[in-house]
Order: sequence, then C-alpha cells, then structure tokens
Amino acid sequence: VYTVEGMSCGGCVSKLQRHFNNLEGVESVVVSLKPGTLSINSKLTPKEIITGIESAGFKGSILGK
Repeated sequence: VYTVEGMSCGGCVSKLQRHFNNLEGVESVVVSLKPGTLSINSKLTPKEIITGIESAGFKGSILGK
C-alpha cells in the first residue's frame, strides 16, 4: 500500500486509477481519496509505482516509511 499526497477530489482518484490501469503488468489498482492511499497488484517495482504516482502529479511513498 502506498500513500498519495495531493489528491483533493474524485477526479484525482480517477486520474490516478486511469494512469495505472494503462500500464502493462498492472492487474488491479484501488485508489482511496480518504485517507489518500493506493493499493496495487502488479509486476511493477515499488520505485516504478512511486514514479508513476509522481508522474500523475502527486507525491507518493510506501505506507509506513
């Protein structure tokens, strides 16, 4: 699970879900506005996931780190 900072509305959630759903190797992704998390089942590395969050315009980190 990853934390996502900078989401303020349902449009942000949709943008992030679309971004990851368009990537190869992503089986499922769930984005929650509150508390600002992303859960993903994919073949991507943690670094690739954080880079993906950032390329969509948000700040990401691994939950608890």
